[in-house]
Amino acid sequence: MNGLVNRKLADVSRNNKLDIAEFAVAMHLIQSRLKGTDIPLKLPETLSPTYLPHVNIPPVTDKEKAVYEKAFMWKNNEKTGYIDGKAV
Repeated sequence: MNGLVNRKLADVSRNNKLDIAEFAVAMHLIQSRLKGTDIPLKLPETLSPTYLPHVNIPPVTDKEKAVYEKAFMWKNNEKTGYIDGKAV
């Protein structure tokens, strides 16, 4: 792609956010690029999020969030903001 990256290629709704289907497309493009494939100038029809199933993810409640944060902080011994595979 001549060094020019279309940062909104997967954001087909153009709302500067990626829904689950757009995120899947973005991850596919990233993985393809890491394997040496050029990023297309235009999103191929086969990758269009309209072909991906719609997934309705329910919102996380405050109670659930508190449980996840407690588990994360317990495993995040290094206080780095992420958990590596060894910690999991």
